[in-house]
Formats: sequence, C-alpha cells, structure tokens
Amino acid sequence: MDYHQPRFYHFSEDSIWLSKKASELSPNACSVLDIGCGSGVVGIETLNRLKSPKELILLEPQVEFLEYIQNNLEFIKRNIEVEIVNQTLERFNPGRKYDLIVSNPPYFNPKESRPSRDINRLKCRTFENLNLFDFVQLAIGHLNPSGEFYFLARQENPDVKKILSELKGFKVIDQFKDVLLLNFVHE
Repeated sequence: MDYHQPRFYHFSEDSIWLSKKASELSPNACSVLDIGCGSGVVGIETLNRLKSPKELILLEPQVEFLEYIQNNLEFIKRNIEVEIVNQTLERFNPGRKYDLIVSNPPYFNPKESRPSRDINRLKCRTFENLNLFDFVQLAIGHLNPSGEFYFLARQENPDVKKILSELKGFKVIDQFKDVLLLNFVHE
C-alpha cells in the first residue's frame, strides 16, 4: 500500500514484518494498541490481518505525524472504532486494557546514535525520557489478562538483555536481519 508518510521519517520492512508476525501469533485479538505509531502503519497492517478486531488505538507523541495517521485510516479494511491519541506513553491513561499491543519503538540510545539535523527524525530514532526497559514496563501495564505485547529491538541494545533476564514472561520469538521480535504474554 502507498501509505502517507512525512519526509523526515519512513517506515521500513521491519514494521510490516512486525504486523504480520503479531497478527499471525494473536489472530483473535479484538482490541489493539499501537504505541509510538508514527504514521499508523504497524497498527493498521496488524488490524487488517486479524480475524475480528473491534478497536484500534494509535498512540503517537509527535504532533507532526497526526495528519499522516488520519490520512492512512483510509487503508483500514473494516468498520471499527479507531482512536488517535497524541500523547506519550508515560502520560497515557485510557482507563482500559488491550488484547494486543504492538510497537516498533526507537532503536537507538541518544548518547550513542548518530545525530540528525532533523529534530523530528531524532525523536523517532531515540527515546527522550525513557529507555527500552522502562518503555516495556509501562507498555505491559496496558494489557488485558492473556493479552500479548510484540515489539522490535536491536540485539545490541543492552536493555534487551536486561528485559530478558529481569522481567518475567519476555522472550525473543524471531529475528529479521539485525532486529529481534520480542513477546510478552500477560498472565
């Protein structure tokens, strides 16, 4: 599909791969939360592959993406409830939980990544106030019992090792090039 995207950031193959894997492994999810959704591609692609989805929440902190998210809603193949939330994960408090959470979060540590002259691109690539470890702890708090969380991370990120060793229930379930697909099932 020809998704609408800003000049400063484009989704890549790993986003489509994430949506395919999450929907294959959790085909019966009814409620979907895409955290840090960018232009909405992961959430929309995941939703379109599920059996009977009922709602999609697209959470994106950067206001610069909102126009693109809105335009990409035309690619949703079902009549379902969609909510776009312009907020950080730290402030997100929906008062409900979700069956499936997907995220292609920032890969890079701001101190170690190559700098970008475009502040919006830099925000997409690096965490501002969190690290990956803190991010996943916040994310799993939004899962229904038996809900699943799928996210991507680079193997060399030190938080990956910390997540796998310190947080019960996380595991690596696949790999795409140098990107790991991690999963958590809420018990």
